[in-house]
Amino acid sequence: MDTNEEKWKKAIEKDGLMWENVSDLKGNDNDAAMIYGVRDIADNFLIDENGIIIARFIRGEKLEKKLKDLFHSNTNR
Repeated sequence: MDTNEEKWKKAIEKDGLMWENVSDLKGNDNDAAMIYGVRDIADNFLIDENGIIIARFIRGEKLEKKLKDLFHSNTNR
């Protein structure tokens, strides 16, 4: 939902976001936001290696547990 690349990159650095961050910098006309129904910030999606959304609106302890579960299931293959 950003429009200013410099501010967007600074916010990622400031917030310490270590995961992949993407933006088309189209603001409210962002294609992904329209496709996935994102209306508010902050919103989040957990997407697997096949591009399948496996969780949405997941934060804090629930996110940590989900990531641990996914990590353990992938290391046991």
